[in-house]
Amino acid sequence: MAQQLIEQLFRAAVARDLDRTELASLASRYAHGASRDLLSDFAEFVAQRFVAGELDFLTANGAMNQVMPVAGFEDAPQRFWEAYVAFEEFETVADPDEQARLRIRKLLTGWNAA
Repeated sequence: MAQQLIEQLFRAAVARDLDRTELASLASRYAHGASRDLLSDFAEFVAQRFVAGELDFLTANGAMNQVMPVAGFEDAPQRFWEAYVAFEEFETVADPDEQARLRIRKLLTGWNAA
């Protein structure tokens, strides 16, 4: 169930069809069975798929950019912020995929070590 909710959030973000009501609904349903919050797990989902080459930079970064203002810059959890900033660092790079993958891989390594 948790994975389905993360994927539902991802689809809404990529489709640019996410609003606060939908995010709150997903988060409340997610909270019942998860040990962490939806946004932290969403950030990890996007980061893992990007590093694995399943998502290109534009899609991964775009998903993060769609969720952040809906979640609220002041309300987003640390793990989500870390991923958001890591992707933001490469928005002005002409071909960001390779460089960004190295940065996001380091981020994931740090999360897994914690």
